[in-house]
Amino acid sequence: MMQFSVAPWRVLDSIHFAAVKKAVELRMKFTPLIVKLIKQSAQSGEPIIKSMEYVFPNQRFAETNDQYMLGDSIMVAPIVNKGTVRVVKFPKFLKGKWKAAGGKIYNGGTVVSIDAPLYMLPYFEIVK
Repeated sequence: MMQFSVAPWRVLDSIHFAAVKKAVELRMKFTPLIVKLIKQSAQSGEPIIKSMEYVFPNQRFAETNDQYMLGDSIMVAPIVNKGTVRVVKFPKFLKGKWKAAGGKIYNGGTVVSIDAPLYMLPYFEIVK
């Protein structure tokens, strides 16, 4: 769900308003998946947003609280500290590859620094 307490175009400068618009576009892109996951969750009781340890047990993710999985195939690694760089830890799994929104491929089991400007939410899909 997205909710604004005041119309963003009334209070934000052009840079921050553009970032909000990108976030809304990203939400629209993932709405069909989110709806699908909601329906699955209603049947199975399994969460929609899952901790890394839940999906990838025994890979030292128990203390990771700034990355999460949307379903079982999309890892989200938001910027939670000031700045535009964040460290992302990629889990290992059978195929072992992750694809960023821009198309770059990362190997599972690696740790990398990602540049993420204000308007970007870093997320990665399992390569099938």
